[in-house]
Amino acid sequence: MVATGKSTRPFLGVEFDRAFTGIGARIKDITPGEAAEKAGIPVGSVITNIGGLRVANYSAAIVRIRSYAPGTTVPIVATLPNGSQRTFTVTLGSASS
Repeated sequence: MVATGKSTRPFLGVEFDRAFTGIGARIKDITPGEAAEKAGIPVGSVITNIGGLRVANYSAAIVRIRSYAPGTTVPIVATLPNGSQRTFTVTLGSASS
């Protein structure tokens, strides 16, 4: 808990496509000004690895992101909409819960 008395959790600033059935977590939408946008991750990208661990689906991505503290810098590997793969360096934001 922070000095405000509210707990915070890490925030990537994405909405995952829950209907996606492939391996990884496809990004459906990005929150403007948050971590994913700041890192340059485009909508439609499929996150396959967070912090060196494979991500099987959107649920695994959420669990993995929440294993970090807000402000942590994490490498995220994603397959871009054009099919290429890229590693992004993302500093996680914080969201009040």
